Amino acid sequence: MNDLTGRSLLTLADLSHEEFEAVVRLARRVKSQARNGERLQRFRGYSVALLFEKRSTRTRAAFETAIGQEGGHTAFFTRDDIHLGAKETIEDTARVLGRMFDAIQFRGYH
Repeated sequence: MNDLTGRSLLTLADLSHEEFEAVVRLARRVKSQARNGERLQRFRGYSVALLFEKRSTRTRAAFETAIGQEGGHTAFFTRDDIHLGAKETIEDTARVLGRMFDAIQFRGYH
């Protein structure tokens, strides 16, 4: 698979057809490994910021569970926790948190 390090995925259109297929193959492999009880700790030593402008139980649970099962740490923030889009733009917040975290997950309205 092409290295997606440093890339942002805002829509599936951000991936080429080949990259999309590679992501699906990877997801199938990871799910199969999990079903077989394999915990490979892919995110050991990594921290992921979970930013929620729009709350979602399923999205939060999926990210926290997946990152935790793979050895990583998550930090959960709502728009009220960090004044998302109020004192700083969302872009500024992403830049600042991007220096502190290895990855950022964002769930928003736009």
